[in-house]
Amino acid sequence: MEINRLIEKFLKGNCSQEEISILNDFLNKKQIKELDVEFLKAWESENQDDSMMLKEEFIWCKLNDKLNEEKRIHTLKPLKKNSLYTLLKYAAIFIGIITTSFYVYNYTMQQEKEEKFVKIRLSDGSIKKIKTKSKQDTLRNKTTKIATLKENQLIYFVKDKNKKTTKLVYNELIVPYGKKFQVILSDGSHVFLNSGSSLKYPVEFIKGQKREVFLSGEGYFKVAKNTEDSFIVNTKELSTKVYGTEFNISSYENEEKVNVVLVEGSVGVYNKQNNNKESRLKPNQMASYSKQVHKIKVDFVEIDSHIAWIDNVLLFRNEKFSVILKKLERHYGVEFVYNKESFSDERFTGRFEVESIEDVLNTINKVLDFNYIKNNKQIIINPKN
Repeated sequence: MEINRLIEKFLKGNCSQEEISILNDFLNKKQIKELDVEFLKAWESENQDDSMMLKEEFIWCKLNDKLNEEKRIHTLKPLKKNSLYTLLKYAAIFIGIITTSFYVYNYTMQQEKEEKFVKIRLSDGSIKKIKTKSKQDTLRNKTTKIATLKENQLIYFVKDKNKKTTKLVYNELIVPYGKKFQVILSDGSHVFLNSGSSLKYPVEFIKGQKREVFLSGEGYFKVAKNTEDSFIVNTKELSTKVYGTEFNISSYENEEKVNVVLVEGSVGVYNKQNNNKESRLKPNQMASYSKQVHKIKVDFVEIDSHIAWIDNVLLFRNEKFSVILKKLERHYGVEFVYNKESFSDERFTGRFEVESIEDVLNTINKVLDFNYIKNNKQIIINPKN
């Protein structure tokens, strides 16, 4: 049996992510769920007294109840000895499977919980989870306090003027899908990070040197003014030099373009493959860099659709369905499976604030007309025709 082979591989630690997903799907089968909802509750109980032995005993009791029920059903026809032996034999096998299966379930659920945490990678390489619901906490680097955590905001201490920093020490903030986070750097610059983004930055900037940070994903920047030390945001393809400003950068790996939208002030955008030729932006302009042709195009845009995410608003203006789905994946922490060719020319305009993912899809569905099936964090979409 395929599932037994996968269970054996899992116990040996040889399962791939795809195989673990298959095991997880096995757990969601109707007959497993119907076996006993109470058992699942007992299994997930945090009570230390609920030992493995007690849980297995609980299953045996339930199986015994099923056996008694089987006997009652067959009162006019005695249950054969071989049938009883077979049922008990499979009951024993089932206990092994259910025990392993719930172990797999707990393991995969733990992995999902791990992915939902905002994390920070410290200079020594260690990674810490950030408790975004805590009212106030302190972030330490070994024994030194370096920042204060207030809910969804990490605030680095302002540099002591009497203390001279000679070496740059970096931290990296990692925000998973379905989350947003903010960081205030040691120079007072305020950065909003969108879902599925990361920012690498110095714990303290060095006076007389340019202030450089490294972004993957999307971030909105309010840069503290400093005429002596320039501020530069680096992405994989572009660098954005700041001249005192507010702007948004979107640079996701799975998107074809990198967009820099200027809200206030002035920025210069350039890439190394174009001899660092700088494109200067004015407010309400966007520099769009194509990863395919390696060129920057500057246009005036309506900036609210590019920065609405800061206020937890989804705003689409005549956007492709494929682009919308990517944004929904990041915002809600889900994964879409669909045929891109079926929706290649479809576009949509809309605004959503507190709606669930189902509400959003049902609204879009009135225009695009499709079917969808939601299975945990995966959503499969098919055109009705």
